[in-house]
Amino acid sequence: MNNLELENKFIHITSLVKKYLPLLSQNDSHAIRGDRFEHKWISDLMKLNREELVRFDAGREYKLLDDSEWIQLIDELKVLSTFKLSNHNDEKLKAFGNIKKKHELQKLYSFLGEDKGKSVVDFGGGVGNLASFLAEHLFMNVTVLEKNQNLVEKGRARLLKQDCDVTFKNFNICKNGDIPNILNSDLAIGLHTCGNFATDMFRVCLENKTKKIINFGCCYSKIKSHDYNLSSLSDKSIRFNSRALLSATQAFHKIPTDFYDYRENIVKYKFSFLHWLYRKNGHSDFFSMSNSRKSLYENTFSDYLEICLNKYFPEIPLPEKKETKLFYESLKNIELLKYISVSYAIRRYLGQLIELYILCDRALYLNEKGYSVDIIEVFDPIISPRCRAIVAASV
Repeated sequence: MNNLELENKFIHITSLVKKYLPLLSQNDSHAIRGDRFEHKWISDLMKLNREELVRFDAGREYKLLDDSEWIQLIDELKVLSTFKLSNHNDEKLKAFGNIKKKHELQKLYSFLGEDKGKSVVDFGGGVGNLASFLAEHLFMNVTVLEKNQNLVEKGRARLLKQDCDVTFKNFNICKNGDIPNILNSDLAIGLHTCGNFATDMFRVCLENKTKKIINFGCCYSKIKSHDYNLSSLSDKSIRFNSRALLSATQAFHKIPTDFYDYRENIVKYKFSFLHWLYRKNGHSDFFSMSNSRKSLYENTFSDYLEICLNKYFPEIPLPEKKETKLFYESLKNIELLKYISVSYAIRRYLGQLIELYILCDRALYLNEKGYSVDIIEVFDPIISPRCRAIVAASV
């Protein structure tokens, strides 16, 4: 993709972001108090039965929302989200990790083939899965920058069992500033740099005149202090709240129905708990709750509510299980949960607008700093949804 094409794509994405940002910014906790976002798409989707909504959301049958503006928008998004594909095949080499991690490492082996034997800095490299893989199979000299001392120690311990050229540095680039004598390297790679870590990586690479940068963004919901709108072409009036940024991190592709059912259960239990708190105790402030263990959502809602009350509000007396069951199955709660499910479904489609905006803005920023830049889809988006790399080479 040449620079003009990237600029035109970004301008188009920006116009759509400004138009549909209100849909992506709605706070679901307000719906508990009866303050719901009114939109025709939400009203139309509320009419679907559960089977149809699952097909619409998990199955990506977007035309089940029979609206010309919606269908045109999703068709536009298909074009806007199309980038150059990495034409490299999986290499079935030994790799540590789960299916997703193994897929990423094997794809990167081919993708980074032209950089074989070079010196590399791995930003946020953890225990060194990527670093040891690159050192072993591509004969790279790799320096891992990792702020978590425990991960550094685990990585060093693992190195004792391997014969590869990897060095660990316990370093927090967000706080430590300059990194002397480390970034005199050929390549810097950040595999799924969360939140602001991506832009911190860019800053350090630019200061050290790194020759080539490869960055995969991730966890946009962790971006703080509006750390986007980097390029001169960006619209500085655009501000993403936490809900909009979270939508950029959610998957935008088909998902298995069993995973959809599990995720749906998490949402239902969490919002029913918050709804119960509001109805019974007047508590209306949304607060973060960890998803915790999977088995928690295999219990009844009554059991779930008791566990959450004991954890977050031990001062509130436990209700009778029969009372809790009646509340969970009440029409008012069921209708609220349907609204939440519909809102989530729309954001799972449109959240990619936020990710595309952030990716293209970052790419244009690096281009303005003197790099030749491209955005390449490296991984299978079904296996690894944050599948696109910003590849920047000094010119």
